[in-house]
Amino acid sequence: MKYIEDIVKQESKHNQIVCGDTFLCERTIENTEFVLCDGIGSGIYANIAALTCANRLIELFRTGVSLRYACEKVADSMHRARKEEIPFSAFSVAKILNDGQFTVYTYEAPIPILIKDGRAQPLKPYFYTASYEIIGESSGTLGIGDALVLCSDGATQAGLGNGYFFGIEVEGVADYINTRLTYGGNLFDLPQEIIKMCCKVSGGNYADDITVAVLKCREAAQLTVMSGPPSVKTKDPVITKRFISSPGTRVVCGSTTADIL
Repeated sequence: MKYIEDIVKQESKHNQIVCGDTFLCERTIENTEFVLCDGIGSGIYANIAALTCANRLIELFRTGVSLRYACEKVADSMHRARKEEIPFSAFSVAKILNDGQFTVYTYEAPIPILIKDGRAQPLKPYFYTASYEIIGESSGTLGIGDALVLCSDGATQAGLGNGYFFGIEVEGVADYINTRLTYGGNLFDLPQEIIKMCCKVSGGNYADDITVAVLKCREAAQLTVMSGPPSVKTKDPVITKRFISSPGTRVVCGSTTADIL
């Protein structure tokens, strides 16, 4: 079984004590859902906007609606925010099944980067219009050791006005990832390294809130716990055999249970 591990780092905009980006990760038996939201502006107002958006998306997932519908519904409400005084937030949402198949929806956010076979490459989303808003849809499959990289525009716009007309853009982030991987960098350190690079190209300050998430696919670590003896003594051999043959790490709780084994 595959397991998706989220490695996330973020920094607040220079002179702000609260980050305007928010991320949430929810796991079920079937999949992993990761949400990254970037509230408009910075500080408390942006943080509230991002939190509101992230929690709304997660709650929609919990009700059982499709990922596509949830993203379209929230994006439609953001259209209202362009005209009314309600919180606005960009977002990236990834859903990764336990077999590695993934779908990513982006709204006013940088496109995702796929790290596959040790190389990083920006994905090419299919863009479509939902109501009055444009949403990007990307899909693919993660193998063991592969990863998805999601980030807020604080990363892709780093360096804006400091030698880069439009910031380093998503291609600049992907190029940096490839450089780090070429020289033996690992995925666990990658978010922090990207953030440091963005700070450097921005003149030593964080010009915007910045969040970088690496969603790494690895083998699941399996754990079996045996707590208490079977309710019927005659079942001891059956339960013991099943426990001993269980894959992964095995844990025994209780002295009576230990004696049975």
